[in-house]
Amino acid sequence: MEAEEKAQLANQKYFNLKEEVDKSPMSILRNELGTKQLEIVELEQKVKAIEAAKEEYRARYEQVKKDMIGLKRQIDNDKEQTLEKQAKELEQLKNQMRLNEARDAERREFEAMRN
Repeated sequence: MEAEEKAQLANQKYFNLKEEVDKSPMSILRNELGTKQLEIVELEQKVKAIEAAKEEYRARYEQVKKDMIGLKRQIDNDKEQTLEKQAKELEQLKNQMRLNEARDAERREFEAMRN
């Protein structure tokens, strides 16, 4: 029996000592430090992911900006070509009207001479 009591007493001392160590300020600080280190690692991973997303959005923005500039240039060129074409067509119409007026004037003169 004495051996059992010694074993039980040793076991009790072990659990008391373990509980004392687990509740000691140093142990609590170690646990908190470990938790904070895990939080730091998680936050660093989040920062990396955010920076990668930021870089991706910056690259997309630059591409959209280039596309918009190219589109604006194309629109401006199209407008300029359209205006030039319209100016040429207007000039042709003016020339056609002058020619028609000149023909009408000649026709009237001819009619007037015949009469």
